Amino acid sequence: MTILRDNRLDIIKGLAITSVIILHTLTHFWINSISGQFILEEAVPIFMLVSGYVFTISYKNKGIVNLKKCYDLRIFTQRLRRLYIPFLVVYFIEILGVYIYTSFINTNTKSAHLDIPFILKNLVLGGIGPGSYYPVVMFQFLFLFPLIYVFIYKYKNYSIPFFFTVSLLYEFFVYFSGISEGIYRLFIGRYLFVIVLGSYLALNQNKMNKIILYCGSIFSVLYMYASLFLNYLGLTHLKYRKLDFIKNIIIC
Repeated sequence: MTILRDNRLDIIKGLAITSVIILHTLTHFWINSISGQFILEEAVPIFMLVSGYVFTISYKNKGIVNLKKCYDLRIFTQRLRRLYIPFLVVYFIEILGVYIYTSFINTNTKSAHLDIPFILKNLVLGGIGPGSYYPVVMFQFLFLFPLIYVFIYKYKNYSIPFFFTVSLLYEFFVYFSGISEGIYRLFIGRYLFVIVLGSYLALNQNKMNKIILYCGSIFSVLYMYASLFLNYLGLTHLKYRKLDFIKNIIIC
């Protein structure tokens, strides 16, 4: 059976990629002036939602409904290769760029930092720079998503409120425990609920209650406004602590 490619997903990913480029190019002043928090900053959550959606469609097409098949070694290693072969190529180029910069361009920067521990540390942490958390998050996604998928498949009616509650508790734990931004950004927890939404949408195509979706979107917009501009609940004094999973509902 021939499986047709959904071009809509390619368009969504293309827009998200463009948003990431713009987000990492413009200054905070320009991002704020065009309300980029409502649009551009949702690029990565969109990627996570699409990942949840696409992986679920893949499992459905293969007839996979249990954890044993989800963790099939052949499928799992193939997905790891698709993630890490491009990453390793880009990381090598990145390290080469750092070496050239520290050795020939800005000689005031200590090139001694570019040693084996430095290279290995950043290899584990996903590279160098503000977006380096993404490979680390996707690595966690590959391991955790089968559990999410099987839970949603078996308990459709309870999955949304369950994972909403889990995400809420996780965000409050992070906030009140004082976990640093540097650690928080590396964990998939802030994207858990939006991944669940992507998987749920794939399993319930044409069966979603649009009223609930619209209400959720309106609530998300209001929360985003309160969180960004009114410092609602005092949760915005750090960049990442905004109960991100709530505002991400809007992208559905």
